[in-house]
Amino acid sequence: MSLLIEMDIQRDRIYQLLMLKLTDSITESEEGYINSLIESEPEVYALWKEIQSDFATAQDKSALQKFDTDNIIAEVKTEVRRLKRGKRVVRIFIAVAGIGISTCLFLILKDNKVGNLAVKHDVTKQIQLQLTGGEQISLSEGNGEQLAENGTVILKSTNNTFVYTARKVTNTTATIVVPAGKDYHVKLEDGTKVHMNSGSKLRFPFSFSGGKREITIIGEAFIEVAGNAALPFIVHTQHTTIQVLGTSFNVNSYDSGKVTVSLVQGAVKVNEVLLKPGYAAHVSSKGTDIYSFDEESELAWRNDQYIFRHSQLKEIMPVLERWYDVQIVFDSPAVADKVVTGHIMRSDDIATVLDMLKKICNTDYYYKENTIHIR
Repeated sequence: MSLLIEMDIQRDRIYQLLMLKLTDSITESEEGYINSLIESEPEVYALWKEIQSDFATAQDKSALQKFDTDNIIAEVKTEVRRLKRGKRVVRIFIAVAGIGISTCLFLILKDNKVGNLAVKHDVTKQIQLQLTGGEQISLSEGNGEQLAENGTVILKSTNNTFVYTARKVTNTTATIVVPAGKDYHVKLEDGTKVHMNSGSKLRFPFSFSGGKREITIIGEAFIEVAGNAALPFIVHTQHTTIQVLGTSFNVNSYDSGKVTVSLVQGAVKVNEVLLKPGYAAHVSSKGTDIYSFDEESELAWRNDQYIFRHSQLKEIMPVLERWYDVQIVFDSPAVADKVVTGHIMRSDDIATVLDMLKKICNTDYYYKENTIHIR
């Protein structure tokens, strides 16, 4: 579909009513109003004919039930599940090209194929285990069991998961580095599970001692803490410390000077504020803000998805950089401020994502000196 509507709010309403009419979701009064416009306004009539042409099949119509952000996101998730069964996926996006001024809906029918773009993943980048003595061990290849720290620690990396066993108590720490474009799972000595997102680091001891369990996260990770009241669990980030009381939560410290802790289950204390499940703490130089969060959106990365609602392009691009191991810059600040709502999969090719943004945000992109430029 190549239709980009840049009209005032009333014109956007007309477009929405036409979409509701198309999917038989319109009320009687709304249908009477839009029918009168179709009959009396040549421009509305032409728009109605174009929409009918673009969404001619029953499959297309069924994907457009109820024209609002939440339902559109739900439809996309349903179609993503269909994609996993090998069928085509219907992608629906709303883009807001101004502050509530112009709205556009796009439907993208695509097969699970990879597009072409000059940017390529650096396959030489490996998930690394860094030991205190300077030794680095690649975990990307799933090397099975091996010994480290003079045979005192047994390491095992299989199925994108790292586990280890300390043969004796040791104060030795290690760091796992997950590069852009990858994610990784770690099971700590006490049974705590850590799912690391792209571009993240985890520093941990091979043995917990001293009456507490402490790790450090740089980047983003979802942590399922093994319960042990006798050994408090503490997570350090660059900007705050999280005290854990047997729980599942997400910590995001990608942004400089900011940390977001989202609690799914149990309890955590952030800057002396006790969080309840379903709430997040956003810590910055301005203080600590507490708010409720949507778990499905906030933790979508764990299912190799990214859901964004009313987000500026400049907020989305850092995620794409980490996912696809690319550098992205904006040639214009005005483009960076454009707002978009949508959903992408990590399996999507970067070219497919950029092409989608090009259509719905009226932007363009080009590749120069190992950098993607958005204009």
